[in-house]
Amino acid sequence: MSLPSIGVVPGYTFFRWGFTIPHRHVLEYTRHFFEDGKLVKDIHLHYLGEVYSAKIRIVQLLQKSTQMSSDQIQFFWNRNEETKRVLSEIFPYSYHSTKDKKKPEKREVLEIVHIDGDDFQILPVSRIELEDTRGDIKPGTIDQSITGNNNIQIGGDGVVAKDVSGSMVAGRDINIHNHGVSPEKYAEALAENKLLKKMLGINNPKVMSLEEESAKVLEKTIAGFQYKISIGHKVGNQEYWSTLDIKQIVSHYLENLGIDDFTIMQSEGFWKGEPEKSTVIIIIRKIEDGDIYGGLNEAVLHLKKELQQESILLTKSEILDFDLV
Repeated sequence: MSLPSIGVVPGYTFFRWGFTIPHRHVLEYTRHFFEDGKLVKDIHLHYLGEVYSAKIRIVQLLQKSTQMSSDQIQFFWNRNEETKRVLSEIFPYSYHSTKDKKKPEKREVLEIVHIDGDDFQILPVSRIELEDTRGDIKPGTIDQSITGNNNIQIGGDGVVAKDVSGSMVAGRDINIHNHGVSPEKYAEALAENKLLKKMLGINNPKVMSLEEESAKVLEKTIAGFQYKISIGHKVGNQEYWSTLDIKQIVSHYLENLGIDDFTIMQSEGFWKGEPEKSTVIIIIRKIEDGDIYGGLNEAVLHLKKELQQESILLTKSEILDFDLV
């Protein structure tokens, strides 16, 4: 089953990290890639007979304006230097005109077409060739094409447009100078230009804000998670459990979650102003192995009852990088 194609306007984030797909496709991509619980998958990008490595992941984005979180799916290649090099060579105009985080005067478009499984094709839709790296455009070198169902989903760096076939796309005003064109046709072209600018979100503060928010999440590459469970030794006011007791009980729950690697240690802290010994369990998990917070939370609810605890502390933190040596 083929997934919807994704159209992308390449910009600064695209060349260095990747892009976020439109929200309306999240459910289909989630079902295809992430139903096994893993948060990151390897994918392959095909271009001119060559295959380049990339990854796809599902993350949660918290929007500051609404304090609402939503799932987002992102293609990324920040650690795949060969992929980044090829993309910069396919779209040199966008690469050179956005490398200082500037908005380009014109916008190129590409389409990510799902072939099958974890394979995708890079298909340039609108491309501008450069005379040199200063960004000068050769006359007559803007190539345009369209595939799919004549419906380009412009998802890269957060802007979306539908059905741009037969239309003119640019990053700024489109000026038409054609002798003999009727005023009606000229007015129609100007109206089309205005509509396209609105669709692409050019100079739209809301769209630009969403681009920046998505880019910050994308640039934050997570290597894994650390989970920490802290369990007190007292039942009521009496010392009751030892670290060995808690280890034997907790190990059973962790085993049911498929966890056989963890650190356990005795600690001392304070609970309601009183000193208390406690046992701390630390679990490190690679992001490709999936997030187990939900399973741990359910296990902690059972442990709270079994160990007769008023409360048990469970925390999760992101790890940006780590190595097992």
